[in-house]
Amino acid sequence: MTRINKKKHDKAPEPYPGRLIGYARVSTRGQDLESQLRDLARAGVDPGQIWSEKVSGVSRKRPQRDLALLDCRRGDTLVVSKLDRLGRSARELLVIVDDLEKRGVGFISVGDGFDTTKPGGKFLFHVLAAVAEFERALISERTSKGMAVLKSKGKRLGKPLFFTETRRKEFERRYKAGETVKQIVDSWGKTPTLIRVRYNRKQLQRLRKKP
Repeated sequence: MTRINKKKHDKAPEPYPGRLIGYARVSTRGQDLESQLRDLARAGVDPGQIWSEKVSGVSRKRPQRDLALLDCRRGDTLVVSKLDRLGRSARELLVIVDDLEKRGVGFISVGDGFDTTKPGGKFLFHVLAAVAEFERALISERTSKGMAVLKSKGKRLGKPLFFTETRRKEFERRYKAGETVKQIVDSWGKTPTLIRVRYNRKQLQRLRKKP
């Protein structure tokens, strides 16, 4: 009988040896954190290792989440009840989880069955990241092609031109009538630079002269 020697890379990966760090969030004051805290407890997170807050899902500022991320050290695992508790968008989630992975920190979303401490979870994360990158590339390519088409048709790209022909005529009419440059641009919510880059002193003096 031939004996098969197992190679080192055939061994099952060792579990993350560090702490389980929990994060829970609800959107409004009236909502309750209890269900999320129970999910985290069932996942084995110690109550003393849970960061929680009541912050709107659209808010960029999530101070307790940021502290939870800073608290994570190599070998630890961040645990949430659902993916949408952690980030405002799929792209933000990918950025956060990618940063955790680079730091040697695992990530588990209990309700979604997402676990980067296991080979299947790592694979799923890399697939999602690849899809997101592919989508960004497609959007960029479509945008570039669209801009090229508009440019070929002679259409102006970027913000709409403010100092149009209509405003030029309005300025000259009002300036000839005696209004100052500052009075006119103030009424438009602009600065005198708008006029100075288009008219020099002699041109303004000629506009003042009555025919």
